[in-house]
Formats: sequence, C-alpha cells, structure tokens
Amino acid sequence: MEQVSAQFNKFIITLSILTALLLTLFIVAFEVAHIAEAPKLVYGFFPYFFILTAFIHHTLLKANQQKSNQFVNKFSGLLGLKMFLSAAVIGVCAYIYKEQMNQIVTSFLILYFSYTGVEITAINKAVRSKPKPDSE
Repeated sequence: MEQVSAQFNKFIITLSILTALLLTLFIVAFEVAHIAEAPKLVYGFFPYFFILTAFIHHTLLKANQQKSNQFVNKFSGLLGLKMFLSAAVIGVCAYIYKEQMNQIVTSFLILYFSYTGVEITAINKAVRSKPKPDSE
C-alpha cells in the first residue's frame, strides 16, 4: 500500500505539471494570441480531467496490487467508462454552445488525449515495476 501511495503522489505531481503546461498553452492561444475565441467553459475541463484521471489512476494502482486478471478488467472498464463519460460531456457542451463547437471539441480532445496519454504511460510503468511473484 505504501508503494501505491508513493506512485500516486508522483503521478499527482506529473498531472499538476501537465495541467500547468496545458493551461498556459490554452491561455496563450485563447487570451494572448487570440487564435480562437473559446468560452470560459473550456477552463472547466481542466478540473474535470484532473480529478477523473487521478481517480482512475489511483483505482488502477490498487488493482495492480491484486490479481492481474482483475487489473485488466478494471483497466478496460475504467478507460471505457472515461471515454463514454467524456463523449457525453462533450456532446452536451457542443449542443449547448453550438456557435463555438469547434473550439470546444478541439480543446476537449487535446485535453482528453493529453491526460489519457500521461495516465496510460504512468500505469504502464507501474505495471512493469511490479515485482513478479515467485513461480516455483
């Protein structure tokens, strides 16, 4: 359990750095460079992805300590749930903000793939660093 806590703390730091970098990129693109006009809703996607990704990562770290078949099921299930939940969120937002749909969808997908990529990379490292049980 101590290993899970250390890995999770390291992941939260990585997630915070990613969030700061992406937030800076978005502020420069939307507010400074005026590349496109995006509703303030776009900035609400950051806490959504941060919290959802942290929750999924913590759950997968705990599952990694259990049997491997449970990990595979939880990994597939949680990432599938994240995908469908995100599709629902972006669908509702695009419907409400029809006139700014391109900026919203593009911003959402950039965040989705960035956070998911970091999550998968971190989980992959955690799975590979898990000590193998003796097979005697």
